[in-house]
Amino acid sequence: MVYYLSRESVLKWLEIPSVYQIKNDELYELGNDSFAFLQECESGAGCKTIDGEFIDFCLGEGILTKDKVLLKRLPIIKSPEPSLRYLELQITSKCNPKSSDKTYMSNYSRY
Repeated sequence: MVYYLSRESVLKWLEIPSVYQIKNDELYELGNDSFAFLQECESGAGCKTIDGEFIDFCLGEGILTKDKVLLKRLPIIKSPEPSLRYLELQITSKCNPKSSDKTYMSNYSRY
């Protein structure tokens, strides 16, 4: 049986090799062998294996499919370390009372 990386899955090389499942918003960390195997599955020819347990898991999670996927994928590039996987931006409506910018403070108080 030939398997293909599903349309909803993307290989990522963050701090460690990973596969991101877009539909479920799940990131799976991989070993080097698993990552290399999924890279083969990403190719147009697909991949074959005898490791039924890994294949069953990947099929169940939607990482692999038995249907050929015709999709041009971006090259896999190792991200800088640390990657910016988690970036939090906090925006508030409160100003900083210790601000030295009096013009900003007086303009802000009008709102």
